[in-house]
Amino acid sequence: MVNSQKAGSIEVDCIGGKNQECYDDFFLAEERNLLKNITELLGRSAERKQAEEQIKHLATHDPLTDLPTLRLVEDRLAMAMELAKRHKKKTAVLFIDLDGFKNVNDTLGHDAGDYLLKTLAQHFLTCIRKTDTISRIGGDEFLLVAGELKSVDDATKIAQKVLKLVSRPVQIEGQKLSVSASIGIAFYPDHGEDIKELIRLADEAMYRVKNSGKNGFAFADQTIK
Repeated sequence: MVNSQKAGSIEVDCIGGKNQECYDDFFLAEERNLLKNITELLGRSAERKQAEEQIKHLATHDPLTDLPTLRLVEDRLAMAMELAKRHKKKTAVLFIDLDGFKNVNDTLGHDAGDYLLKTLAQHFLTCIRKTDTISRIGGDEFLLVAGELKSVDDATKIAQKVLKLVSRPVQIEGQKLSVSASIGIAFYPDHGEDIKELIRLADEAMYRVKNSGKNGFAFADQTIK
């Protein structure tokens, strides 16, 4: 009769005898201690790896919305620009700032503001492509990187979709609240090849929208929609 006995995570087949007796007979004391130590080390190694992954995630994701931070989105932008260069396409950087968010914080409190940000973050994730990256870079500001675009019209469609999504009412404390967004857009390679410069240009374009009535988008070449 064949019995199967596990030593730590190692399975041992024994012929006859009780399991513990089989285990004791099969391995020397030194070998049993070694197996025990290996099992414990493997367990600690798995825990350490999991902890390292959690730390890495926390370092690159916003704690409120769980969206990527600026540091991570800059890395994604670099990769998108490289693909655009290789495939002779465009990459768009959309700088998104919420209109009226301060009023939500002032009238309903920061908990309501946080809830709105988390809700919008989830909405953003439903409207972007798998190859795009949406990040929260601070306060009520978001950065969207959209790669592999054939034309400016592709970015226009994305901006229009974001504006429609942001304007969707959100239920907070028994009230339906609506905000809007001002969006600035810069393109690689049209407006430059430096990551920080593209973000700066998109930021400037966003402020032109703010100063022109909000709830719209503008390109880095002064065009406002």
